[in-house]
Amino acid sequence: MSRIDQVIIEVQVVRGGNCTAEVAAATDGVRNADVREVVEWFSGGGSQTCIQFDRENIFFHPLPYGDFAIGVINFSDDGIPKPVWAVGIALEQPLRDAALACSASGILKQLEYTCSGISFFVRVFIISPSVFLQYANNPVAVYESLLRGHYVTEVTEPLDKLNPITVLPEQKICDVEILRRLVTEAGSVAISRLFQSLLDSVCTIFRPYNSMSSLFILDGIFNLLPIRFRSGLTFSTELFLSPVNPLQAVGFCGESDLAVKLAEESGALLIDFERFDRYQNPPQNVCLGQWSKLVLQILSDGDFAFWQYQIEADAESCDDMDEFVNWQDLNDLAIIWQRRRPKKPIVQTACASKTGESAERGIEQSMTAVEMLLAEVKGKPAS
Repeated sequence: MSRIDQVIIEVQVVRGGNCTAEVAAATDGVRNADVREVVEWFSGGGSQTCIQFDRENIFFHPLPYGDFAIGVINFSDDGIPKPVWAVGIALEQPLRDAALACSASGILKQLEYTCSGISFFVRVFIISPSVFLQYANNPVAVYESLLRGHYVTEVTEPLDKLNPITVLPEQKICDVEILRRLVTEAGSVAISRLFQSLLDSVCTIFRPYNSMSSLFILDGIFNLLPIRFRSGLTFSTELFLSPVNPLQAVGFCGESDLAVKLAEESGALLIDFERFDRYQNPPQNVCLGQWSKLVLQILSDGDFAFWQYQIEADAESCDDMDEFVNWQDLNDLAIIWQRRRPKKPIVQTACASKTGESAERGIEQSMTAVEMLLAEVKGKPAS
């Protein structure tokens, strides 16, 4: 059995859209420095701090002394829908409309609604490196384990005492079924483009297809990384941006035009899955690095057994998971793994298919997109 500590932060929105944060409860084993770090994430204001409250928000970020934080944002609610809001600006529409105000620069009209008086709680789970490794360094796996244990409960008022959690980790280094679903529901082209954006940018906002959760996409991304690289990918599932707590992958399930505005205001790259037709041609002038290209090929080929073997072998060969790794080292690793792959033609074993259309047609159309993108990244004309 392994121990996971907890911290609960209460955040209050005050006049002017700024925030104050304080510790509502914490288990005895949490370092003071880690508590101060989490409080800092939600203190102060600024046009770059945005939080979306119409969905539960899960975020992941390392802490100063080597532990990891997995946070769940809840908010006090008396049954009256509250608007999505951004620090520094009032909002136009209630939650059901999934509206978003990007910043105080005037891109979206500021209305009379004031956010002053809104409060919410953030439950943060503190995971040690040894426990994190027992989950193959996959924060989504940790969160789902906590969810199954009924530890992810909404906080509506301060707690007198907070106890640590005892869990029994189930390590799965590479979940092949997640990868199969990823290809079927998202397609290999969009995932490879998302991967490249994560490698190239400080922050990527990604907007999944309407029927898809951000957490599912992120779970797939972690299963497409060797475990020694996984702790370097910070994320939020539903739009939590802060200059104090920068995140690499930020999910957003709102409207497409609002996602564009948010990316422009925050300086992030935007990967909108709706721009990728899962059945026809991918965007032209695509430039993929070695790792993203390998991801595209693995997902397109359905070569999941090879991928699982390489991920597990890499985990066994790494003695020190705490050693600093550079994400750009993935490109060198991709070249090595590519040499190990058996030579065979591309066969789409699992692809997206539209409701009401045959799987054969989905395969044929998806293959057209994959072949063109592979030809382009190889510098050869598509046949």
